[in-house]
Formats: sequence, C-alpha cells, structure tokens
Amino acid sequence: MPVSKSQADYLRPLTCGDKVSVTLTPSLLGPDSYAISYELYRLGHPEKLAARVRTEHVCTSSHARERHALPPAIAAWIKHHSA
Repeated sequence: MPVSKSQADYLRPLTCGDKVSVTLTPSLLGPDSYAISYELYRLGHPEKLAARVRTEHVCTSSHARERHALPPAIAAWIKHHSA
C-alpha cells in the first residue's frame, strides 16, 4: 500500500554496525487508510531512542486507481496491535 505521508524525528546518530531495535504501532485512520508509528532504539548500555518515524498508507485498487477498503487481514492486524 502506497505511503501517502511520512514524518521523521532523528534524535541521535546511528552509524554502520550499530545494533538497532524497532518497535512499531499501527493505527486505523479510516476504512481505507492507516498509519504506522516506529521507534528506533540504538541498543547498548543504556538503550537509547534514536528516531521516531510515522508513515501513513492508503489502500488503492491497482486497476481502478482509486481508494479501496483495507483487506480484512490488514484491518485485523491493525485492530489487534493498535495502542
């Protein structure tokens, strides 16, 4: 599903070789759209938040090129994991 909007806040640098943990939280925006919020943590002692990212997605029909309802499996995943 295409990304319709994205936003990122970079809080500290990450370098090649850093071990990173990513947590994500989906949220329903409408019958045909959802967002995912990501938190990226640089692992180590202590673990530190390195970035916050948010993407918004819109479900579209590839044939008709118009908005389409989210597939049931995606809607169920969002509902199950929403904050």
